[in-house]
Amino acid sequence: MTDLKFTNVYCGDPGSFHDVRLLRRSEIYDYAERNKRARFQGKTFLLGDKGCVGVAKSWIVTPFRDNDDLLREQVDFNRRVSSTRVVVEEVFGILKARFRGLKKMELRDL
Repeated sequence: MTDLKFTNVYCGDPGSFHDVRLLRRSEIYDYAERNKRARFQGKTFLLGDKGCVGVAKSWIVTPFRDNDDLLREQVDFNRRVSSTRVVVEEVFGILKARFRGLKKMELRDL
């Protein structure tokens, strides 16, 4: 069982932006690019989907491209990445359900 906790939140742009565009605009991207060795040591990394391939090669791990010629280890790795991402999507679902009432609120610039 996982903790289902967010470790970083970026709320600076509209939801219609592509994930990679949001990532590149976030503080964590800037920090990670400047401090790759200090921030992501050993077996520490961020997990990305297919859209993140090539974005930050040293600190975002993405699945192998499947052209029907993957090794068994690569297939297993992709399966593990996928199962981990399911947990991430579950957390977003819980968050959206918990704050569903916010959709109906009239937003004002405070």
